[in-house]
Amino acid sequence: MSVPQGSVWQELRQRALDAVPPGSRVDLRAPLTLRQWESRGAYRVTAAQPKKVELVVFAEEFGGVLLTETEFYMDHAAEHQASLWKQLSGGAWQSAGWQLVTVYYWAYFLAVSLTRLLGRSVWYIDDTVASHLTTLAATGGRVGAGTFAVTCGSSISLTDREVLLKKGSGRVHDHLWRVVFAAIESFVKLSPPTVGSLEERLYTAVLQSSRFLGSDWPSAVRNLVNYRPGVGYGAVRRLVGIPAIKRHEQPVKFENLLERFENDVAALDASRALEAQIAAASKSLVTLTFMLNALVREIYKDTLSRSGLDRRWDRSRDRFLTSHGVISESGCWPA
Repeated sequence: MSVPQGSVWQELRQRALDAVPPGSRVDLRAPLTLRQWESRGAYRVTAAQPKKVELVVFAEEFGGVLLTETEFYMDHAAEHQASLWKQLSGGAWQSAGWQLVTVYYWAYFLAVSLTRLLGRSVWYIDDTVASHLTTLAATGGRVGAGTFAVTCGSSISLTDREVLLKKGSGRVHDHLWRVVFAAIESFVKLSPPTVGSLEERLYTAVLQSSRFLGSDWPSAVRNLVNYRPGVGYGAVRRLVGIPAIKRHEQPVKFENLLERFENDVAALDASRALEAQIAAASKSLVTLTFMLNALVREIYKDTLSRSGLDRRWDRSRDRFLTSHGVISESGCWPA
């Protein structure tokens, strides 16, 4: 096991087991997504406001929906992971800017997967869904479309649990990263890691990155690199705005990757604008993604194993990654 397993790890395990309880099911022939579940799932809207919706759901069914979306988004992440590996191992020139954009989307889909698995995620509700929730509400007013935080609440019976939808500000990508960093901070406060442990070092560095650059910094880095003229794409004029990603053939030990991330975060400066330190922030995004990939794989596989859930989708993804050289006898690249 490469990911540190201390008190925070145990908190993550418990959250995943609570959000996706034993008995949760993924229908491989007709996987049920959040959008599809909203139109035909077993739930009640107990109260609705423009920025908040309270639901009571069938816990196992909703857990299956969360797991289904975790599976889908881990597929998204796997394709970006394999694409980056092919770029790095192909030997031909590759755009440093596009490499980093690929890394960002790999990280983004990993973050979506993790938050779905933990029952603390983000969902964009369009006008159609908002109207349907309004119609179903027992009390309250009209629900407004937008980006909502989805939080699994308390169990109220052997079969039912509460789910809260709370409207956030900004775009889905930005709000997702705010939810990720806020969740990590809350888990660390609830279950403080052992002082000086690898786990403490990991989450201290992760939270420092959000304090230095802002709680939506991965999305901000992507936007600067991909859309701001002169930042990420300088190869034509032989300008180096962001560093190219270094290739390494074998998976790196997690503690070595953590040391790199700590060094990358230490190079950040809270007093400087992001665009003034885009090279350092880009390096931090790469190492954060590599560690996030290891963490998400471990907590996902642990959840399937402990709850006795269907492993066929997981095996299909591993076969895909193996066929593209990401998984080998040495392990799963990059860590």
